[in-house]
Amino acid sequence: MKQNKRTVLLSVIVLFGFFSFFFQESKLPFAETSDARYSEIAYETYQFGDWLVPHQNRMAHITKPPMVYWLVAAGYGILGVNEVGARFFPGLFGLLCALLVFFLARFFVDRDVEAFLAAIMFETSPLIIGAGRIVTTDIFLLFFMLLAVYGFLVLYSQRKPSGTWMFWLALGFSGMVKGPIGLVLVGGVVGTFLLLEHDRETLKLLLKPLPILFFILLAFWWPVFIMLKVPGAFNYLVVEQMLSRFSSHGFGHPQPFAFYLYLFPATTFPWIIPAMEGVFQSARSKRSPETVLLFSWFLFPLIFFTIPSSKLILYVLFCVPPVAILAARFVYHRSYRGTLLAYTGVESLLIGATLLFWMDGLDPAETRTALLISAVMLIANLLLIVVQKYHVATVLTTAVKVLAVMTLALHLVAVQPLKYIKTTRTLAEAVNALTAPNPGSIPIVCDGFIARSFTLYTGINPLETTVDKETLPEEVKKSPTVLPPKTLWLMLKDNVPLLLIRRNRDKRPLPGKLTRIWTGKRYSIFSNLKQQPPAHSASEN
Repeated sequence: MKQNKRTVLLSVIVLFGFFSFFFQESKLPFAETSDARYSEIAYETYQFGDWLVPHQNRMAHITKPPMVYWLVAAGYGILGVNEVGARFFPGLFGLLCALLVFFLARFFVDRDVEAFLAAIMFETSPLIIGAGRIVTTDIFLLFFMLLAVYGFLVLYSQRKPSGTWMFWLALGFSGMVKGPIGLVLVGGVVGTFLLLEHDRETLKLLLKPLPILFFILLAFWWPVFIMLKVPGAFNYLVVEQMLSRFSSHGFGHPQPFAFYLYLFPATTFPWIIPAMEGVFQSARSKRSPETVLLFSWFLFPLIFFTIPSSKLILYVLFCVPPVAILAARFVYHRSYRGTLLAYTGVESLLIGATLLFWMDGLDPAETRTALLISAVMLIANLLLIVVQKYHVATVLTTAVKVLAVMTLALHLVAVQPLKYIKTTRTLAEAVNALTAPNPGSIPIVCDGFIARSFTLYTGINPLETTVDKETLPEEVKKSPTVLPPKTLWLMLKDNVPLLLIRRNRDKRPLPGKLTRIWTGKRYSIFSNLKQQPPAHSASEN
């Protein structure tokens, strides 16, 4: 009977996970962020067999180990080179993380239903939904870090040697995803906990030579290989990637010191509310090892990533599981009615104020979506007041509300993707139409910008007059896709047929005699072809 109940709970977690990570995925184009960059590198892995040295537009790109690219390339092999294929494994790992949170939570709570609530809260946190719907390393890293924590808890609570092996092997795979950061975060949390608990015995069981050796082999074979294979790799990986993150300018993502203080609560809403109540309640209660570990787990990554100036919200994904577990413990064991009533009341007032003051500037599609979202939230809030006595119903109603709002918002983005997402999908469709029936038969020049999703939609590696700042100088010098301005000028002087693409905001004079043949929302296409393709053959909606 207990096993049947657990199966039902796990099935519901999978159901919610489907809507969190997979629903409407095919309607959202590649975004010109890490989503398109990692997807394009994985495409070159899949298309050209760059399994050990990742390439971006035919230039070695060694910012991350290759494991994520292997997985995304496998998605292309299964589902095709498209958005669904690229995002299949990020979504799958998001779902696996939710299931893993269920089993992790069982070390901190007494009942399966409490662990179930923690998993539901985890997978319906906006931060986790976002991480599972784009192609980055972070959701994969989170899975292996959670697996390492699970191994530690097996060792700590049951004294099983398998826990030590799971801990170090999981950290080894995390190294194949994003380098040593998994060891730093999990090691920092576990080390802080054991230090506070004065637990030397568990530390001795954890520090076994053979599992550590396997960790070293898994985590560091690729950096050693790449440093020997690619010139300049050591300086880039060690000096620029690691040390510059703690400099005043950061590593490309400088943010204010209090960045996570306001953004983390916003991206874990609404579950951050019962979680904070759980924190205050636990702080007033009798000290327990479980509470100490949850506090260490929540605070260490948050403090660690607050110190450097380089910050991204995805860096603190590892803080979400303890938030979900703390929230689940509080909701199940304590009265949540007062906070729930205050929360639904304030949220309803905000909805009314938004409709009153914000609706005038919306287009018809946005107006319809805003009204639908408001109706869903108000109905859900009324239902929450009705079911407030029942903790499971309260959590599930709130989770459904989060997913319903997300689904409506994604539908709006899917209807008008160019308004909300920086993508080159329409530009790529225009290039394919203009060069039909032989796409890629003439050189395509991206002048003054980098467009990674362009390759995914056309299969063409364009010539570029600018390069990614993370590209090694040695790679730029020998790259067949980097086009110096002088070479572009000579090509135009010699009347080499080409299509030149620029952003509309680029006001530089055009090189040579070029004619605008297509204009979109963000990009324009120019050509020096004697017989211009008809401009109406590719127009932007």
